[in-house]
Amino acid sequence: MTGRARSALLRFAGLCLLWLALAPWTPADAALGAAAAGIACVASLRLMPPQAHGLRLLALPGFALRFVAQSCLAGIDVARRAFSPSLPIRPGLIAVPSRFTDPAAAEGFAVVSCLLPGTLPVGAAPDGRMLVHCLDTGQDVAAQMARDQTAFARLIGTRDG
Repeated sequence: MTGRARSALLRFAGLCLLWLALAPWTPADAALGAAAAGIACVASLRLMPPQAHGLRLLALPGFALRFVAQSCLAGIDVARRAFSPSLPIRPGLIAVPSRFTDPAAAEGFAVVSCLLPGTLPVGAAPDGRMLVHCLDTGQDVAAQMARDQTAFARLIGTRDG
């Protein structure tokens, strides 16, 4: 099965499941839902053709678990710094190498990483690196972002960088 056919089949199945979640489960409704899902699938393939990479569902649970754990740890660190005058807060911008050459993958990573407390991608440096605002420039934010980029690359199935 080609990548395009697999993508079409997955989209069709997802749209059918969405229809079944929203509509009654009668044979007539199922037939109408299959027809609507088919039309929506064709439209979605024209409006958003399959790309070289996409979300890998098997990698999603591991990524989600890692994301939640990191988010909790980062949130605790931010709270400790906010409430403890002895802990340093050295905010600033750092330039982090980006492993993504595809702009959509780089933007997707920036969106995901902005949800983690303590760091915020704010743009791109002239040399293509990612500018990240962080609460403590003394921490090795570049190494953490590199690990996050690797995990995100695994999630979307790209070998970028």
